[in-house]
Amino acid sequence: MTMADPTVTDPDVRHMLKLLAMIPGPDDVWFWNRINEGRYRGHPSLEPEEWSGEDTRGFIDGGYTVKKIIGHLPGTLRGEVQATGLLASYLIVFFDHDSDSLRQAIAVRVGEGFSGLFGQRWIDDMLATAWRVYVTHPVTPRKDLAETWRRRDL
Repeated sequence: MTMADPTVTDPDVRHMLKLLAMIPGPDDVWFWNRINEGRYRGHPSLEPEEWSGEDTRGFIDGGYTVKKIIGHLPGTLRGEVQATGLLASYLIVFFDHDSDSLRQAIAVRVGEGFSGLFGQRWIDDMLATAWRVYVTHPVTPRKDLAETWRRRDL
């Protein structure tokens, strides 16, 4: 299946996948390192000495991010609700932080080297789209409106 596979019928899912297709794949180490750079730099709980000897390089250097995206793409392309919701949730987590390195890395790859504004536009679009997808593709079953807001007489 490809990103443009017509079996993905939800317009928000299709748009989310098109946005994802605009950025580099897992082989662009420079890009994925920049994506994670602003999120993890200086975070005390993510410094290697705080991890009891665990190897954190894959987490901090972009490998973790790539692994999570790749892990949920096949299910999303097959139309699986849970995989789609998980992919959307990870995209929100990975791209929702205020970082010049994040904006600039995306701008370089998406905006062909233009200012970080191109990166910010991509981020804003991805976050809004991923949120809509997350809401409509629950990872776990959610109560419906009537059950959540039923009247309770005290």
